[in-house]
Amino acid sequence: MFNWYAINTKSNLEKYVIEQLNKDGFTTYMPKFITSVSHARKVKKVIKPLFPGYFFAIIEKNSHDFRKINFTHGVISILSAGLEPIKIKQSIIENLQKLENDQGNIRINKAFNYFEGMKIKLNEGIFQGKTGTFSGIKNNETILVLLDILGKSIKVPVLESATIPVR
Repeated sequence: MFNWYAINTKSNLEKYVIEQLNKDGFTTYMPKFITSVSHARKVKKVIKPLFPGYFFAIIEKNSHDFRKINFTHGVISILSAGLEPIKIKQSIIENLQKLENDQGNIRINKAFNYFEGMKIKLNEGIFQGKTGTFSGIKNNETILVLLDILGKSIKVPVLESATIPVR
């Protein structure tokens, strides 16, 4: 049986370790995002790991793959609880991949600060001024808001930029 596991690497060695493991036939996934970095009055866009020092790999449960990964140069360990490696649910990986744009980068947005059931006010569009309930993320730029319209609760897709949390 194959499962996803989180691999912890030494600082800034994620890409190197991924290259080594990919050469050995492992399937890996490192969610990443674009950020702006300023240095000497210049601003440039750089790609960074969403979880610095970590990436995910598929490992067969009853195999020597755990040993192979643990002894790969740059790996600190496989994320574990005691002696048992922690399985990462496939749905977590799939949800991260759904947040990627065409270049494979995750757009960091304020929807990450929202939680199921949180009250949200809409500040644009035909529902401007209405308050609803956060119901999930549809894609990189759209969230789902549960609105009461004409006595019915309806999930409405809304641009996350058109919302503000209600405190």
